[in-house]
Amino acid sequence: MTAVLPDAEQRGRTTVDDRVVSRQAAKAVTEVDGVVDGASATADVRGAVITLDVRLAIAYPASLTQTTQRAREHLMGRVEDFTGLEVSRVDITVTAMQPGVTAARRLR
Repeated sequence: MTAVLPDAEQRGRTTVDDRVVSRQAAKAVTEVDGVVDGASATADVRGAVITLDVRLAIAYPASLTQTTQRAREHLMGRVEDFTGLEVSRVDITVTAMQPGVTAARRLR
């Protein structure tokens, strides 16, 4: 026998808290080659759309432009996969270029 589920609207609603998305984004950005551990993120979830504000340090002499572009693309994909919601914008503030620091090297 096959069970028939009611429409999604009748089953209930799932809400993703900003703090959950913020933590996931802060963790995910450190997966990018050139980003130093210790990044922070703030998420704003409005309906089905997320905006992110990320603060991170980059290992010197990594390219600031290339590293932030990779970080932005990676965050959009990881957070969208995690939440099922659209990431419309990722603002990145580079807080430091840290020489002699070995960055987390997980994604190129």
